[in-house]
Amino acid sequence: MSLAAENSQAQCSIVPTYKLKGHQSAVLCCTSAGSRVVSGAEDGVLLIHDIESAPCAASSFSAESTGTKPGPNASTTTTLPSLKPLYSVSLRGADGQAAAVASVASNPLSPETSIFAAAGSLVQHVDLRTGAVVQTYSNSKDEVNGLCVNAKGAMLAAGDDAGEAQVYDLTAGRLFKSIRNVHSNICSSVAFRAHKPWDLLTGGLDCTLAKYDFSRPKCIDRWDMNALTAAAAGSAGSGSGGGGQIFNPPFVHQLTVPPADNQSACHWVAAARGDGAVVVLDADVSSVASGASGPTTQVVARGRAGGRGGAAHGTMPRGSAVGKRGEPMQPLVLDRDLGGHTMPVCCVAFAPCSSPEGHAAVLDTSKVVVPAGGCRLYSAGEDRRVILWDVGAALGARAAGMPLVNPRAVACGGRLGAADGVEGLSTPQRGEAVAREPNSHGTRASSNEEEGAVAGINGDGRLKGGTAVLAEVQHGRKVNQLCCMKLGGQELVAVASVSKFVMVYQTHLGT
Repeated sequence: MSLAAENSQAQCSIVPTYKLKGHQSAVLCCTSAGSRVVSGAEDGVLLIHDIESAPCAASSFSAESTGTKPGPNASTTTTLPSLKPLYSVSLRGADGQAAAVASVASNPLSPETSIFAAAGSLVQHVDLRTGAVVQTYSNSKDEVNGLCVNAKGAMLAAGDDAGEAQVYDLTAGRLFKSIRNVHSNICSSVAFRAHKPWDLLTGGLDCTLAKYDFSRPKCIDRWDMNALTAAAAGSAGSGSGGGGQIFNPPFVHQLTVPPADNQSACHWVAAARGDGAVVVLDADVSSVASGASGPTTQVVARGRAGGRGGAAHGTMPRGSAVGKRGEPMQPLVLDRDLGGHTMPVCCVAFAPCSSPEGHAAVLDTSKVVVPAGGCRLYSAGEDRRVILWDVGAALGARAAGMPLVNPRAVACGGRLGAADGVEGLSTPQRGEAVAREPNSHGTRASSNEEEGAVAGINGDGRLKGGTAVLAEVQHGRKVNQLCCMKLGGQELVAVASVSKFVMVYQTHLGT
């Protein structure tokens, strides 16, 4: 590991800051709306907290409010200041009874005033200035799981248990398109793409990620997570994880795309999977070129080059990440082998856009086309951990032919096993980093030298290779959803879990 990488990990931390109280049942979802955090619970109650105007906000941003700044593996044991909500909104389902709020989404054009919440099969538009429901959309046949508003604030997408997606025209206040048979199982998540306004990404419990041109609507492409897992397992040591846990299906629990202002990473999409892996792939590269081809509609059979969102087989759009020989960059699988989750991942969220100088890079990526250093990703799941990934550095390491290694291997002398959540990792595998005789830093080497993917010893005896994990925190409870926000120059992460409060963390980036 390079000295810069080690310093970055040592300095980057996720610090518990304060609690957002007021819920009387488990919190299911949350989203940021300007300086506010909106959260929904099982009892149908929507709470709005304003962090910026809180009396404790200014002091909570300082290190003194939480004691000494913890390291990358911090826990939430410190007594934290609490924050009461501004007000609450009670939502009801189609039957007139209180319905669990499964998802919330803010309008990017008016985050301080407009919020959308899914309660049962209804999507309700709430005016944050009055706390009143101003409009209700009722076109979904089953419970709505995921909501998303596009970057222009003109379209709203809703994915439901029937495997369908509804797209609403917010300007006209009516249904724009109804997309049937999006997934053969529950449609768990939806996401618009800022740089391609007619693209809609969906994820489902049929283990697929689909891309639609919702103006027609037609399926442009579909990535099969089972095929992607098999491809990742067959290319161990290529700078990616082994594809997750084979005993849990790779359900797609949630999708996320980078913020609209992060243009260098606009083509990427991240998926939280049920097998404990986080997958980052280029949605402008076809599933065939990515090695994750899945069933699609006839529009794909006629050629992906046609249509607004299509990409020809094996071709690379301008600005996409490429390998050393110019081939399409394969999907990045961030799993337990790389220090990731040991149980299903429930949620993912890209961090607010920041300059590449915001934190130390793992290695020099000046010769490869990858997202800027500000491309970071949060993930959380049933293992009660919140992990911050450096996606830009991980892609850079892969493109440079260097392997990604588990950061805990350094502390364990290069040997990890079941006790570290990486069962069998200490046993050498084909194309996988192999532990040599341990020294004070831990050393690992790979037998795959053809592509230059060698994890060995640097001249100073340090572990050679890239690490994708920047920091993590032990949250203590299963996480349902998280959201990111930037406030007063600080990066904050709100985490909704199986509890009656929302925990807010502050991320300190290494410099």
